[in-house]
Amino acid sequence: MPKKSIIREKLLKLLSEGGEVPQSLLPRLLNASKSRISEVLKILDAEGLIIKKKIGNQYLISLKKEYQISLKKEWRKVLRIAVVWSSEYPFLTTFAKKLSERNLKLRLSVYPSAIEATTAAIRGEAELVLAPLITELYVAVWTRNLRIIGGGATGGAYILKHPEVETGVVISSKLSTMDALRAVAIKEGEVPAERTFYFSKPDELIKSVKRKEVEYAVVWHPLTKKLVNLGMKKIHNIIDYDFLNCCTLAVNTSLSPSLRALLGKIYEASLEEFSKNPKRWIEWYSLNVGINPQIVSDAWAGEYRVSNYVDRKYVEKLLNRVGISIPSTSTYITFIQKE
Repeated sequence: MPKKSIIREKLLKLLSEGGEVPQSLLPRLLNASKSRISEVLKILDAEGLIIKKKIGNQYLISLKKEYQISLKKEWRKVLRIAVVWSSEYPFLTTFAKKLSERNLKLRLSVYPSAIEATTAAIRGEAELVLAPLITELYVAVWTRNLRIIGGGATGGAYILKHPEVETGVVISSKLSTMDALRAVAIKEGEVPAERTFYFSKPDELIKSVKRKEVEYAVVWHPLTKKLVNLGMKKIHNIIDYDFLNCCTLAVNTSLSPSLRALLGKIYEASLEEFSKNPKRWIEWYSLNVGINPQIVSDAWAGEYRVSNYVDRKYVEKLLNRVGISIPSTSTYITFIQKE
């Protein structure tokens, strides 16, 4: 279920367009339960932001006029980006800086899994998403609402093995780069796993490892650090498998082609600036995602490296290597914006 903060944001954006909206329609418009909508409305009412007018048996909800004007201006200046909880994206600091130079504010929303982050961008919770390339390609083909416009980073992910467990089980995140790495490692005989478990939240992963249910894990930093502390051993780096892109930047097609192209250029310049001195840009990102700055800094000292571009030929080879052929690989490639 969407968080209250997300519902609040979507509701304020809806009301900022003006007019009155029946409260009974809000659950459907915002894809949230009646009880959650009621909670958010109570908060907004207490803050003095909304007007509730009773007509017959229903309430009409509107935003006070003085807030409509200010919010309309704010929404035009804000770009929302959905990201997966990871040490991987401190280059968003330079992206935010370059956007601010154009009077645009970058607002981060953090999600526990690739699927949740990517679908947030097609549910209207974000205009941009930084998530695994594989996930974005699946969602783009499924919805036709995403375009991949830039690279990001590679590295930072490992296949780990527990020396005391022989269950033949590997655990990973579903429809992600980790899942692709898992599939390749099994296909090429590096991980002799017989079954796959998937986790949707980091806590589920930690519990499975603590219970000694899984022999192998395919995860990213800082989860790799947590699993090493629980006794697992790194056996393969994602770079060993020539994965050139882990997560990439995608945009909702509600943004115009010209704006998508501009954002792609700004993002490319951001990656180049970040790569010159990664440690300089750690703090802002760490504060926004809730990961200790030292952990992120350590990750970029030896785990991650910038991967500026998304090469279409590489993606086609990756899809063939993983065994994805429905629909055809050429179909997936069309959702990657040309340089």
